[in-house]
This record gives sequence, C-alpha cells and structure tokens, in this order.
Amino acid sequence: MTVKDEAPRPLTNLGAMTFDSIRKLSHVYRDAKSRPGLMRFFIARFFIVDALETIIFFMAIYLNEAVGFADDKAVLGNLNEITVYLLVVTSFTVIGSLIWDLSQSDSAA
Repeated sequence: MTVKDEAPRPLTNLGAMTFDSIRKLSHVYRDAKSRPGLMRFFIARFFIVDALETIIFFMAIYLNEAVGFADDKAVLGNLNEITVYLLVVTSFTVIGSLIWDLSQSDSAA
C-alpha cells in the first residue's frame, strides 16, 4: 500500500504566513496561561518528546553502524531490520509500563 504525495505548493506570501503562525501561537499561549498547569505540561512534553526522538534516532544509527542491522533488507513485509527491532522494543516497553503501573496501583491501595 502506497500513498502518492501531492506536488508541493510553492510558498507565497511567506511573511504573512509567518505572522499568522506567530499570532496563532500567541493565542495558544494566552489560553494556556489561563489554565493551571497547562503551560508546564507543554514545556515538559516538548523536552520529553525531543529526548525520546533523539534516543530513537541514535539507536537506529547505532543498530546500522555498530550492530550491523541492514536498513535496506526487508524482513517483515516491507519493514527493514531496524524498524522491526524498534517496533518490538517499543511493544515490550509499553507492556512493561502497563505491568509496572498495575503493580504500583495494587501496592498503593
């Protein structure tokens, strides 16, 4: 299954688009200030997601360069070795997190 991308649209009126984006961002910022804890959540989520994406990116490079996983050899459908490894590790991470949550919920009661 493939998805055909549309041809990129040429950028017109970049200044107006930038100003509109900044205006929308300022509305979000003002709205977030009126809700307790929301701004702290946005900032924390930004740093957590950025850190996780960096770890995943460098793990893929490490798997390719040091471990010798191929990024051009399909092993499961059209997924390469690195993608399959990351999917398996992520699945076990989710399962482990759920088990940890259940074990902590029982001990807190």
